[in-house]
Amino acid sequence: MTDAATLKRAPDPLPHRRSFAIDRREAQVSARLLWVFARVSRENVRQQEILLREGIGPIEYFDPETRLRHRLMMDLLKLSVDAGDVEIGLRAGESVQPGDFATLEYAARSCPTLGEAIHCFSRYVTLLHEAAEISLIDQGELVMWRHRITDGVHQSAAANDFVMAASSAFAKTYCHVYAPPLEVHFAHREPTYGALYQRIFQTTVRFGAPHNAFVLRREDLDTPLTRSHPGLRSEYEKHAAAMLSRVHENLSIAAAVRQVFLADPQMGGCTMATTAGKLAMSVATLRRRLQDEEVTYASVLDALRYDLARKYLMDPGVTTSDVAFMLGFRDASSFSKAFRRWTRGVSPVEFRKPERPRAQHQAR
Repeated sequence: MTDAATLKRAPDPLPHRRSFAIDRREAQVSARLLWVFARVSRENVRQQEILLREGIGPIEYFDPETRLRHRLMMDLLKLSVDAGDVEIGLRAGESVQPGDFATLEYAARSCPTLGEAIHCFSRYVTLLHEAAEISLIDQGELVMWRHRITDGVHQSAAANDFVMAASSAFAKTYCHVYAPPLEVHFAHREPTYGALYQRIFQTTVRFGAPHNAFVLRREDLDTPLTRSHPGLRSEYEKHAAAMLSRVHENLSIAAAVRQVFLADPQMGGCTMATTAGKLAMSVATLRRRLQDEEVTYASVLDALRYDLARKYLMDPGVTTSDVAFMLGFRDASSFSKAFRRWTRGVSPVEFRKPERPRAQHQAR
């Protein structure tokens, strides 16, 4: 969302573009997430009625390739919260069991270290959630393990709670020696059940942050995993890649390209040839399918960089040079030039001036 002052100073320079993460159809999530919530949810007849209309019953909960709309998943979660089950996100995340996330989890837990497991989740998280982004942000001696949703669907406190509690449960289950993070950040305000967070996360918890994230020591990424297995990892990743290819077939091609961009930590290697290869198609086919959707490869990359640039610049702890690096620009000067083009003259420095009400400058 953008406030009136921002619209006046920096109107959207790409008014013709669509929201690529939900282009053609809404982002979807795996029914495996339903099963995790169903185990801890209080009986809600309304939820069951809605799911049956969607053709989803208890049997489908166990099929990782059964999908439902992200917005519908949030509506179902809201029904639980409105019925008084405000802690459901933390309970569901804390209750995650080995195997709940199927192939994605098996591939990640087979990695040698926590850092490599996080990168594995980043590559294949679309199997669970098409609008999710997982990334590691370098902050010198520290690193931020960040979780974001990219399709603009509102995430309630319960949704944020689940993502972070489930991620914490993975680390507690598979790290050879578990050390709590230095801090845990939540994008929502502190709720009435705030005391529960300390018990679950065992560290400093901050609310109202720009995004959900764990702040880790750099050495935490080297923590060995108890289920590490190079041979199994290779086989699970092959299976995950095949499943991901089937998901991409159902996405618009622009959304699929965007997912490839998001899986590259710095986006610098995202050439049309490498992207086409990751989508198992030729450059000519990729170009033709983008033309069918009335977009170009460059415009998809440009739009995503613009969205992420605004998001990163709202974080005072991230420098302009950091943003330039994360978005694959040659240097801060090149990034600033692109940002001025996107915003019709507003520089990154001007964009992040304190008087600008940042809380409302959320990327679409």
